[in-house]
Amino acid sequence: MDKTSVKSETAVAQEKFDELVPVLKSPIVTVSNQDDVDFYRGEITVLKEGKKVIEKSRKTISEPLELAKKNLQALFSPMKSKIDIGIGSRESAILTYSRKQAEIARIKEEAIKKEQRRIEAERIEKEEELKKNLPKEEAEKKISELKEEAEVSELSGSLDLAGANAGRAEVKGMVVYYSVEVIDKTKLPMNFLMADEKALNAQAREDKDKFNVPGCKLVRKERIKG
Repeated sequence: MDKTSVKSETAVAQEKFDELVPVLKSPIVTVSNQDDVDFYRGEITVLKEGKKVIEKSRKTISEPLELAKKNLQALFSPMKSKIDIGIGSRESAILTYSRKQAEIARIKEEAIKKEQRRIEAERIEKEEELKKNLPKEEAEKKISELKEEAEVSELSGSLDLAGANAGRAEVKGMVVYYSVEVIDKTKLPMNFLMADEKALNAQAREDKDKFNVPGCKLVRKERIKG
């Protein structure tokens, strides 16, 4: 649509709106008798008809633009789709590798920590045996030696942990998004149970004033059709 046509349709809409302005300027609408009902009913018809004219002008201007946008989408979407597939396959491969490396590192870390716990438990057990079976001074000397060995072992374990974590893949720019898949609604806390408002509204339209669902309040909105 050319600029002249746009201006023409805009002028039509503005002219119609200007005709409605005197009606819209009514400061207070008060209905006290049947004549008022008939009068304002007439104004509603005039306003709705005017709205249709303005909406027609809007569509006359916007529909060619929407069609042009649709055609552009059809032109560029295949290109974007192929690029997205290319990006997706690469991201998937990187993330698969990253998860694999993270799992390997987790298993190594678990094994190292388990061994550290075993060594510590063994040291404590030996200390108790030394305290029971040796004189105090000799036992303290042996216990001191055991603690030194434990410190060396702990340092070695820390280095092993660092090595295990170093094996994790470094993926720059990776962001983790969290979402939830509900697998059993019956176990959800009440504050997470969301009403299906679409289904409830459909039921209300069917039942009308007889609608009665626990936890719901029937809302009646009245409108006057033109």
